[in-house]
Amino acid sequence: MALQESDRSQIIAWLDSEQDYLSGIGLYARLGRNQILKKVFPGKEAKYRRKLTYELSKLVGKPLVSIPVSVPESKELKPSSLPPVVLPEVETGLGGSLPKVMARVIREYGKLYTRRSMDHKAIKAIPPDNRPENVLARKKLLDQMAVASLRMDELFLAKSAFEKDGTLPDEVTLFPKRVREVDPLISRDEIQKQLANTKKSLNKDLSLMRRLALTDRMNTD
Repeated sequence: MALQESDRSQIIAWLDSEQDYLSGIGLYARLGRNQILKKVFPGKEAKYRRKLTYELSKLVGKPLVSIPVSVPESKELKPSSLPPVVLPEVETGLGGSLPKVMARVIREYGKLYTRRSMDHKAIKAIPPDNRPENVLARKKLLDQMAVASLRMDELFLAKSAFEKDGTLPDEVTLFPKRVREVDPLISRDEIQKQLANTKKSLNKDLSLMRRLALTDRMNTD
């Protein structure tokens, strides 16, 4: 959304002044687009003064100006420790000021990536012949990898949106509660019954595949 001329004039006037930090925060809180930066700027002048100046300059298309001479220089403002142009929260990793929901996104994505890599190695370890047990084992691993990939796509979209403009995903939607948390009435016996049915179905499929393989050999002979 384009700035109104009056808002643009206020930002330019601030950039051309001594750049009072509190006034700058007020301008960015009202006119800035990054919700994360609006939360981290207050109370952190030494760390984010240059970042605030940069963000306000960006809003009006004005080249980044230097820190006014009248502002005492802080050791924290040395070039080696200036905050990067990208969102500082993204670079802090799972610690620091990274929002809790984004920490969950990154943590789960890493676990899924590792699990999918292990499944891929497991597929390579399966003998290449098409014996029923090998076919079934490959299918199970491929299904697991497909599910992991779909979930990783969801998490990647959430991470990309956050890195782009600070948009946070809806935590309830992205991390729905597990069935046992939503419905405490499901008993351990019911869960065991569901697992037994799944195992029975797999054994049935395996038996069928073995009979088909035996039939093929008999026809070949």
